[in-house]
Amino acid sequence: MNMTKKLLSGVVSAALLAGVLSGCSSQPAEDDVAYKAAGIARDTVVATVNGQKIPAEDYLFWLQQSITNIQYYGYLTSDDWTTEQLGDQNGVDYVKSDALTAVTYYATIAQKAEENGISLSEEDKTAVQENMDDIEAALAAQNITLQMYLDAQCISQEGMVKMNELYYLSQDLIQAFQEGGPLDPGSDAVTAFADENGLYRVKHILLSTRDAEGNDLSEAEQQAILEEANALVAELRAADDLETAFDAAMNERSDDSRNDDGTLAYPEYVTSSGQMVEEFETAALALQPGQMSEPVKSPYGYHIILRLSSDCEDVRSYYASNQLNDWTDAAEVETNEVYDTIDPQTFKANMDAIIAAHQETIDAANAAASAAPTGDETTGDGDAAASPSPSPAA
Repeated sequence: MNMTKKLLSGVVSAALLAGVLSGCSSQPAEDDVAYKAAGIARDTVVATVNGQKIPAEDYLFWLQQSITNIQYYGYLTSDDWTTEQLGDQNGVDYVKSDALTAVTYYATIAQKAEENGISLSEEDKTAVQENMDDIEAALAAQNITLQMYLDAQCISQEGMVKMNELYYLSQDLIQAFQEGGPLDPGSDAVTAFADENGLYRVKHILLSTRDAEGNDLSEAEQQAILEEANALVAELRAADDLETAFDAAMNERSDDSRNDDGTLAYPEYVTSSGQMVEEFETAALALQPGQMSEPVKSPYGYHIILRLSSDCEDVRSYYASNQLNDWTDAAEVETNEVYDTIDPQTFKANMDAIIAAHQETIDAANAAASAAPTGDETTGDGDAAASPSPSPAA
């Protein structure tokens, strides 16, 4: 597997689905937004991933995310999404398969974590709850309830907690590939992966040949900088510990980008082919780990490059992410007749209607709050504001 519209249409769709869905799930809960939007109770099974049952709620959450993301980039704007082409699929098939891929990815994460004895830490669980509490508090300040927020994403509170837990579990699974972790692939495998994918890791000292405005310095000034670079290379080659001496010189002298506190913004680079200027990349790839270049001229100035081992935390994270994608691609996914009945365009129209109704409630609450007395109004002479005048009928 290959990272306010018409509410009536949803009512008709739900009626048509009644025969298909009867007996598939329990009576929908009152807050079941999945049923309201797609006519499918949130616990209805729509697919399996390696035999694990996938409830409608999980799938519809990702379908809503997929549609929203695709529309953000200007697609799915026609009256009939099947007439729009996204890659080699029409719009309907694209968003359905995109959502299914996301569901498969996170189902696979849960399965692989369990297989390898990886579970959420207490710190993870605390972070999940704190995130939910923070969201609820931020929403309340805008007269938005947590239920409105959940409805807009077609998910229940329990479902949202599960999604957050899966995110943290994915990070724990990626961390397991670090050195000494339960899924440590070994240095040779990480290095081979880096080579196969054009990844390399370097540090560099930049002696800029540009002024503060970005203009090239004179030839004489550039020659002086080259002489400084040659002297620095000679000094570093004479050091007992090349990397330690290199770090000291880099932190003191490099003209590369720096943070507000003066520290280097990028003390080392893990990059891939085509990301750096040609002169830099050619020189870097000609080095073996532990080797340092002579001064290399680029449009930015003179670079002194130190090639490092590709086996590092960042490359291992890339390796882990690649492995998760491979597991996802290899997963056995089966959908059922309920999945087949899901119409993304009708679903989105119903979701828009649900969101629009909530927005009306929010706007009314905000308007009422703006119109309400604050309690600190005063009269011109400093006394508390008088009570409103009696109505004419009084």
